[in-house]
Amino acid sequence: MIELCQDIALFIEGIPHDEFMSDKRTQNAVAMSLIALGEIANTIYQKDPEFIENNAQIPWKYMRGMRNIIAHGYFELDFNIIYQTAERSIPELLTQLKDITKQ
Repeated sequence: MIELCQDIALFIEGIPHDEFMSDKRTQNAVAMSLIALGEIANTIYQKDPEFIENNAQIPWKYMRGMRNIIAHGYFELDFNIIYQTAERSIPELLTQLKDITKQ
């Protein structure tokens, strides 16, 4: 999960919102990484609910929900939200994940 967060950060590094909105390759790279994060979150949720409970600061449900929205294309994908997630939520998630690996 840490590696996926780092990948997402690299994908959007130095790319302003308007450029991201016209860059299908970067959009797809970020979207696929978010799907992978959601898949991992779902696996952990199913196999180790106690871990989820003990690390409630991690947005497990949000990651799973984002995965479902992207993977199943509910309505149409809003790449504005995907960019905002990559820019705002992923750095925070990366910090949280690094913190729990130190425990």
